[in-house]
Amino acid sequence: MRSKQATAEVRKSSPKKGRLIPRWAPYAAAIALTVSIMATLNFRTYMEYRRGHEEHIELGERIENLTDENLALQEEIHALKTDPKAIEQEARKYGLRPKKDRVSQPGKIDNADNSTSRHSPPIK
Repeated sequence: MRSKQATAEVRKSSPKKGRLIPRWAPYAAAIALTVSIMATLNFRTYMEYRRGHEEHIELGERIENLTDENLALQEEIHALKTDPKAIEQEARKYGLRPKKDRVSQPGKIDNADNSTSRHSPPIK
């Protein structure tokens, strides 16, 4: 049998056979894999954040537009409740006329000359 000292010398002096990959290669591969996974996850998270931020801005603008429209409608409602001219203007949009306006009736020609809706001057 060999002594412990002789065995240690044989181990030191013999070149290592079959060692084609350096010892640090598995560690480098593990680190590279970890970094690539982290980069992928961070990029996905950043894209989701960006999409959410753009949606937030778009919704804020929409809220602002709807608030402005709501205020305009509230002003119109207030005007229709209090201002007779606004009421008359809205009534005219729907074809309604005040009682004092004279409009000729279809089939009645006798008072057509005095009608306010007639555009040509009366013939004398």
